[in-house]
Amino acid sequence: MHIVEAEGILNTEQGQLILLKVKEAMADNADDVWIDCGNVSFMDSMGLGCLIQALKHVRSHGHTIHLCHINQQLKTVLELTNADTIFSLQAEAPGRN
Repeated sequence: MHIVEAEGILNTEQGQLILLKVKEAMADNADDVWIDCGNVSFMDSMGLGCLIQALKHVRSHGHTIHLCHINQQLKTVLELTNADTIFSLQAEAPGRN
């Protein structure tokens, strides 16, 4: 399990950083990736696009991305775009509070 911390506004800049960290995790032979969104205040469509790119990359390695600590704004964006059906949404990462 590899945990990526997201923070602030999840837009193109932050999304590209997350995508880079996810690709690094896959290069290091990580299994599932957990993206902790507990410090994300807002996500726009570009940030969501980066998460979907990360999901495709992780799936191409036979693994899953789990999003945890999702606030209401993120949950609304995920639901409106039906992205909540392609991501594993969890309350928290295992071993974390």
